[in-house]
Amino acid sequence: MEVVNHSKNSAMEAENHVKHGRSSVSQKNRGYILQRIFLFFAIFGVCVASADAQDVISLKNGMDVRTVIQEIGEEEVAFKMYDNSDGSEFTLRKWEIAKIKFANGSEEVFNVEDECTFRRPSNFLWSETNKGRTNCLLIFENRMNICGFTKRVVPFDFFSERHQRRNQRAVNLYAAGIWINYAEGLVAIRTDMYVFKEIIVPIESIRSLEVLEDGRVKTTAVGGSFWAVANTKETISEVKIRVVVGVANRGTQAHFLTLHDVLRLNKSDFRYGAVLECMRTIFDEIEFLQSEQ
Repeated sequence: MEVVNHSKNSAMEAENHVKHGRSSVSQKNRGYILQRIFLFFAIFGVCVASADAQDVISLKNGMDVRTVIQEIGEEEVAFKMYDNSDGSEFTLRKWEIAKIKFANGSEEVFNVEDECTFRRPSNFLWSETNKGRTNCLLIFENRMNICGFTKRVVPFDFFSERHQRRNQRAVNLYAAGIWINYAEGLVAIRTDMYVFKEIIVPIESIRSLEVLEDGRVKTTAVGGSFWAVANTKETISEVKIRVVVGVANRGTQAHFLTLHDVLRLNKSDFRYGAVLECMRTIFDEIEFLQSEQ
């Protein structure tokens, strides 16, 4: 009997040992699984946070650019586009920026004086070769590109290739005009050849356009209707487009886009022809864009 009881006790002890072992393994497995689940959700949370980690650059022209900041230098801010963080690196001058809102919620406000606003010199026609002004045009073009304004309409673009080659110094004189952001339906107006700033307006807010030669209304467009006022003068010294913008609850405001006011032009001059063709294209572009709204 003792031998039998001893065998039974040994069998029970062995069974308990197996059960205890299984229980220990099961607890370890549960702990391991819980650790993996916790790790998964932690990584997922980091990924979600990184996906929303964008720095927003607010420009002085009122536009916001979603970016990933690379470096803030003494004069420039380097960044990549948020929706193309593996793409090219871009830069903006600090004086172009109003503020940056960083991904962590902090903000940095910039109060840097504009470097590309200058007085009209007495002999601007020959002083436009100044390198600083050329750089200003490149800076302006860069800003337009970053903001999505993919097409420009300025008189210099309507010079023939031969005249463009021979009159490179005049590019600053004939680079006032409009830039178009087709994706967002916006027009940027650079009203003055002496100031590298832009006024940005929605296409639908433009109420009318008028062309003035030496202060006289020559061509007008309102709601797609065009008519002309004869101008018998053989020479002109100023061509402007009066752009009337209307905003609900704010009324209307007129902006004057100066396409030419440097020197007196005979109407047979190629520059006068370029200015007129530029004007016609501006009218056509705005009419087309408004018809697509």
